[in-house]
Amino acid sequence: MAKGNFFVRLCYAVVGKTKDASKMTTKEVIEEFLRQKGVSSPREYFRKKFRKKVSIGLNFFSEKALETQSISELRRGIKKLNKRIVEHEEKIKNYKKLYPQWDTFSKTHQQGIIEHWIKEINTFKNEIANRNAEINKRGNNET
Repeated sequence: MAKGNFFVRLCYAVVGKTKDASKMTTKEVIEEFLRQKGVSSPREYFRKKFRKKVSIGLNFFSEKALETQSISELRRGIKKLNKRIVEHEEKIKNYKKLYPQWDTFSKTHQQGIIEHWIKEINTFKNEIANRNAEINKRGNNET
C-alpha cells in the first residue's frame, strides 16, 4: 500500500483492483485513477463526488444517548458540565481579560457575546438536569 495522503491511498486501492499498481509510479496510479473516474484532476473528482450538500441530523452533534451511559459516566459528565458553567461565569465576570479590545466592539456585539455565554450556561444546566433525571430514574444503587 502506498504511503501518502488519503487521495493517493484511494487511487492505489481503486487502481489496484484492475491493474498491478505495485509496478506503477504514484503519478501513473493517479493518472489511471482519474482516467477511470472520467475526470481531469483530483479537485474535479472531489467536486463531482461531494457536490451534493451533506445532510447531518441534529443528533449528530449531541452527546451519546444518556440511557446507554453508566451512572459513573453520567456523574463524570455532570462534574465536567459544572466546570464549564464556572468557566463561562468567569468569562462573563472577566470579559475584558478575555477580550482586551472589548471597548472597540459595538454594544450589539458585546451583548451578543454575553448572551451566548448565558445561553451556554443554560444549556449546561439542562444537560445536568437530564443526567440527574437519568440517575434518579435508575436509582442510586447502580454503578
